[in-house]
Amino acid sequence: MKNIIIKSQQEYNELPDSFDEFTAIENRGTEVITRDKEIENSIFENHDNSSSINKGSSSSVNYGNSTSLNYHNATSVNCDNSSSINHDNTKSVNHDNSRSINKGSSKSINFDNSSSTNHDNSKSMNCDNATSVNFDNATSTERR
Repeated sequence: MKNIIIKSQQEYNELPDSFDEFTAIENRGTEVITRDKEIENSIFENHDNSSSINKGSSSSVNYGNSTSLNYHNATSVNCDNSSSINHDNTKSVNHDNSRSINKGSSKSINFDNSSSTNHDNSKSMNCDNATSVNFDNATSTERR
């Protein structure tokens, strides 16, 4: 697997639409990266307090206190105290004390002391001491 480190929107915009070899694109900058498409044969990762806005079918894996703002069917996996705010049918999986705010029928699965706040018909499933707070017809299911 190949790794590419980016630190700005310009560096992200200069990436090709696809890679021949599976590539991890690592955002390690302080600038918020806006993404509206997935780059084929790659994974996008936010590291060490970095952030992204994911739209459409784009997704991110967030590590080390990183964040993502997800819209329109985007997804994120949050690890190591990372977080996401999910709108419009987006999804997140939260691990290791991570958290999400779910709005507009979004969903999360929470593990390992992670948490979610659910609004507007959103749903979460909680495992391994995870918790949810629910508002506006939102629901959560506990799995032990």
